Amino acid sequence: MLGVENKLIGFSSHIQNESNNLELHYIGMDYSYNEKLSLYFNILNHGLQEAIINKNNKLELGRTAFTAKASLGAITHKALHFFYIRGGVSKIIFDFLLKKYQGTDSSEILNRNPFKVETQANFNT
Repeated sequence: MLGVENKLIGFSSHIQNESNNLELHYIGMDYSYNEKLSLYFNILNHGLQEAIINKNNKLELGRTAFTAKASLGAITHKALHFFYIRGGVSKIIFDFLLKKYQGTDSSEILNRNPFKVETQANFNT
């Protein structure tokens, strides 16, 4: 929990699963402090610190706010989802949304690798 002058301005929930992965599930914050104090990034950073201290195998950060997570050094992974909708209005709406967003370009996602990458040029020096 993060606070200023005895006022709660941010929190997160962490769950350690049976695979020794730390899942950062829910983040809440007072957005009026976010820009000034970089609350979102600092909450993510706190989750990373907890994962290191607890020697977790992985830190799972969720599916939104890719840029902030990339700044932390997170690596994106594709997710595969299956849906079955019987029919009716729900199916019509789902099909419309699927066509609209299928193949959406995610090239705007900033990919940073926090690990040192060896290149051929490095081996020749």
